Amino acid sequence: MGILSLVLATALVLAGCGSGGGGSALPSAEPAESEPASADFELEVMPAQFVGMSIGGQPVVFLVTVSGTEADGAVEISATAEGAAITVEPQPLTPGVVGEVTVVPASVDAEGQLAVTLTASRGGVEKTEERTLMVMPGDDTLANEAARHLAPFIAWLEANRPELGITQQTDWDGSLGGWVLIVEHYQYLSKDWELGLSWHVMVEPDDWARIYLRHRWTETEPSLAFEISSFAGASEPIEITPEGIWR
Repeated sequence: MGILSLVLATALVLAGCGSGGGGSALPSAEPAESEPASADFELEVMPAQFVGMSIGGQPVVFLVTVSGTEADGAVEISATAEGAAITVEPQPLTPGVVGEVTVVPASVDAEGQLAVTLTASRGGVEKTEERTLMVMPGDDTLANEAARHLAPFIAWLEANRPELGITQQTDWDGSLGGWVLIVEHYQYLSKDWELGLSWHVMVEPDDWARIYLRHRWTETEPSLAFEISSFAGASEPIEITPEGIWR
């Protein structure tokens, strides 16, 4: 074989090593490492300020969310208040889930303030929020009247909005809502829903009644609301724009 032929053969062999099934001649890149989950987060507690006043024994529910994604990990939630019982659900709290911190003030003999401290922590990062409740002496004397105002809404929802899963067999835990003059408030919780009921203590035709619905664990604001324009007049409920949760 001549020198020229030998050079050409060598070139062909080298070219074949870099093509087709021989794979790339360049080193393969190492896969990039994924970013580590951040321990930092933002804490939001709702409401920012209370509108009504509470009585001893009346559950007050704070809504709590933390920023981030599920991959960032759950956040431990706790709360303290001198002179109150407190429960936290769920515990710990995953980003994307709406938590509930329920504060039940003890009975009091005189009107006063109850300071509540809510704390969230993860990976050495801690965030706190402060809230103040006005607590006054009193008893729940509205349960029967509230049930009377609630009944036509439940019957109408069962017949006209079956997708909500609210029927006359739905179990509700009821308690007084924040107290104000002229408009009465009552709060209900089922497994899936928070229902806020209010009614105007006036005579027909100004005796309206309203409810709002907030889906628990997924919503921080009501997504639905309904009104009976005159309760004594037995008006049929109509859907209205939700205004917000009542506390």
